[in-house]
Amino acid sequence: MQLSIQLHFQLMARTKFRSAAILFATTITVGSLYGEFVPTRANDYTGGASPTRAEESPTRTPSRGEADHRSEADRWSEAGRRSEASRKGESSWARKGGADTEEPQQTLWSKYNVAGRKAMADADYKRASMLFQLALIEAQKSGKEDLNLAATLNNIAELERLTGKYSDAEKSYKRSLAIKEKLLGSDNITVSKTLGNMAVLYALEANYPEAERLYKKSIAIKEKLLDKDDPSIASGLNNLAALYDREGHFGDSESLYFRCLKMREKVLGENNEDVATTLGNLGNLYYHQKHYEDAEKYFKRALAIDQKVLGKDHPATVAIVASLAKIDMARGNFNQVEASLKKALSVHQSVFGFEHPCVADDLTDLGSYYEQKKSFQEAEHYYKRAMNVRKATLGPSHPDTIASVKNYTAILKLLGRAKETAGMSTVEHSGSL
Repeated sequence: MQLSIQLHFQLMARTKFRSAAILFATTITVGSLYGEFVPTRANDYTGGASPTRAEESPTRTPSRGEADHRSEADRWSEAGRRSEASRKGESSWARKGGADTEEPQQTLWSKYNVAGRKAMADADYKRASMLFQLALIEAQKSGKEDLNLAATLNNIAELERLTGKYSDAEKSYKRSLAIKEKLLGSDNITVSKTLGNMAVLYALEANYPEAERLYKKSIAIKEKLLDKDDPSIASGLNNLAALYDREGHFGDSESLYFRCLKMREKVLGENNEDVATTLGNLGNLYYHQKHYEDAEKYFKRALAIDQKVLGKDHPATVAIVASLAKIDMARGNFNQVEASLKKALSVHQSVFGFEHPCVADDLTDLGSYYEQKKSFQEAEHYYKRAMNVRKATLGPSHPDTIASVKNYTAILKLLGRAKETAGMSTVEHSGSL
């Protein structure tokens, strides 16, 4: 039986992409026995901010972990669409993110878990789901709530978060956390990582007070137990900075990003994808403040690393290219903007599916592009799709959904179809947080 399983794993096809960090950005880093994931890069800032990256669980969004908020409203992924910093000699995905790793014995459970993490890193989410479910079956055979079960639940939650199933992810995280705290106590690194992953989720759901509380709690545990320059601490700082950016606390965000960047460059070197995550997030921060020269500088530094480490067609790389295109658009230079934004949409749809917050961010960017080009019918098409995706994935009261409703109603008025906006304002006001 074990031999057939091993052969089966070897024959499984690998997909084109390897994980990095986008939401809204996203990426996984291996820390201790039960690690955290990185948010993804994909999010947009109600007017078209560039994708961010998340970490701990992910801020690169699409993706890199906390999403770094890529994974948050209005264009972070994440979207956030980006977890912990990479370790020398480890593969990119195994190194980053919020997955639980490092099985001490090569049991059938550990093989399913390892293969599931690999599939998640390769953005093969269907295969990852199948493998994690098999790992869950193995973990439940003992009839006990042990660390194997907790690790599997954490990894399932990471996958659920990455694929936009936020309600399911919260339940899985909470169950994993309860088991870990019962068996290990509250002051434990693996507990802190799940706390950080849950914070990423709450940030994506725009529950900012709870996200901040859990980030700070997670960081405090790490600072108590780890070396002061440990990459896991840098990951937590990166994600908290992304949250402050989202809330408009730009000064606090900037100081934390530079602290994180200094730690990562010291430990990981300058040409590391975790370093690129923080550079990209700094670009987002300056973009949101309309400091386009500074934003461009950091985006280009991040892009150079991503192209070298991840390749030009990786979701994190195309998200950065789209961010640079948005800077050109803000400056009135529309050359290559459409192509860059459409490529980001195509890549993210192929990786995340058609209904994902990261995809909604890309649709919003394209709507903004066509609106500025005064192609209002095309803008309506993309704004409407973005609004529908956000309603389905985030709910009517999320800030991103509210922003999409505003975009859509505004374009209808420009098209002389103001009557169609009747009743839409109630959706906006129902979502005040």
